[in-house]
Amino acid sequence: MILRTDILQKSCEKILAAVDSNVLNTITETLEIKIKDGIFSMAITNREYYVNIKFNANTNEELHATVDAILFLKLIGKVTSETIELTSNNNNLLVKCNGNYKLPLIYEDEKLLEIPTIEMDTVQEEFSISGEILNSIIDFNSKELSKGAITRPVQRLYYVDGNGCITFTSGACINKFNVNMNSKLLMNDKLIKLFRLFKKDNVIQVKVGHKQLGEDMTSTVIDMTADDIQISAILASDEKLFQGYPVTAIRGRVNDEYPYSISVNKILTIQAIDRLMLFTNTSTTLDEYLIKLTFNNNALIISDYKGNNVEQVTYANESNITDSYEAFIDSRDFSKTLQSCSNQIVKIHFGNDKAFLINEGNISWVIPQCYES
Repeated sequence: MILRTDILQKSCEKILAAVDSNVLNTITETLEIKIKDGIFSMAITNREYYVNIKFNANTNEELHATVDAILFLKLIGKVTSETIELTSNNNNLLVKCNGNYKLPLIYEDEKLLEIPTIEMDTVQEEFSISGEILNSIIDFNSKELSKGAITRPVQRLYYVDGNGCITFTSGACINKFNVNMNSKLLMNDKLIKLFRLFKKDNVIQVKVGHKQLGEDMTSTVIDMTADDIQISAILASDEKLFQGYPVTAIRGRVNDEYPYSISVNKILTIQAIDRLMLFTNTSTTLDEYLIKLTFNNNALIISDYKGNNVEQVTYANESNITDSYEAFIDSRDFSKTLQSCSNQIVKIHFGNDKAFLINEGNISWVIPQCYES
């Protein structure tokens, strides 16, 4: 059968992002291709998740082939001819485009290997979620996990419920949204990265349910479908992980009372921090990452931990500060949070001796106030 190169390349580019190169075995390295009833589909898995991408091939011909995923997807990505012809025999998938190529078919027990799907035995609930929300989780919550030290396994997971998504390290990112769902889900970074496969204007149909893994063991399963993409995955379902996720405490920080607020230019503030950290010996103790913030009535004074080097950032707007307020903060957490903000002028709430709060639309960041050891 003959396919338009640009259409096939678009789908190959999507599913290539789902290839898990960190887990190497026959299944994870394999791509299953099917053409039936005019629909071209490609499937891949790492056993934690399953991804299937489809498009209308406008053909009555049928094809079934299982091949090396990276080899096929990268080959198609490099094709410059207008069309690609695919055929198969008992041994190879034959690709005719700029040249003629043979990709060995992969068999298991003398049968063509088929990618195992992830099914749920019972459906607990169904709801829809927008691609814009899923992309915002990548854009904002994912960055939180690169900010501070991760000391507990639960900190590597994304907590999602009907009120939003939370990630946390030393501080936290709170992504507020409303979805008509009752489930409370913990998702890992591998699954979250796949959210980018969905367009922002997609409406994704979601099913959450359970799969029986053994006599006394069940697992939570999620299935997400929109247009030409299906993603299903097995989620963390250990009750201890849910109990260890401080959802109430983190959301409570957003609603805490903060006596003061100021607005600063984020670029000028980040640049000041970067210069000051040149004078810090970061190979010694955690304290060396601390900087001192002094808020007066018209400017933010930033100094290194020992107070030997100082910069001043004038506020972008009038402040409500009458007496100066001093606090220590982790320079890495503060700088990376500012970098995560979309707006150039950032409003910072503080003054309760516990934390700093930054809000931007539906996104809130909490940065803990630090103390000298």
